[in-house]
Amino acid sequence: MNLKKTSNFMLVVLTFALLGCAADPYNRGNYVDISEIKGKEGSWTRKDVEQTVGSPSFADPQNSNVVYYVGAQGHKYPFVSPTIHKAATLQLEYDAQGKLKKITAIE
Repeated sequence: MNLKKTSNFMLVVLTFALLGCAADPYNRGNYVDISEIKGKEGSWTRKDVEQTVGSPSFADPQNSNVVYYVGAQGHKYPFVSPTIHKAATLQLEYDAQGKLKKITAIE
């Protein structure tokens, strides 16, 4: 009977120890999948884009109609550096009326 309690206890301890090794999502910046906004040129405004994908990472200091979205997604395991699975930099350009004019993926 004592052996059964010990083995059950060890099983519970092992289960919790393994759960601690699960990967956590790792997100940096504002990762935008281009498919979320592709094809919206000419019809979406800056507000429409920001409501869908969030605020841009930064704006071009020389041209207020150009913004950038920079981000990465991956996983992080305990005690190990994160692994990046997807990364993207998108340049979005708006016209003078604030409509989305051009989307460029930067490699």
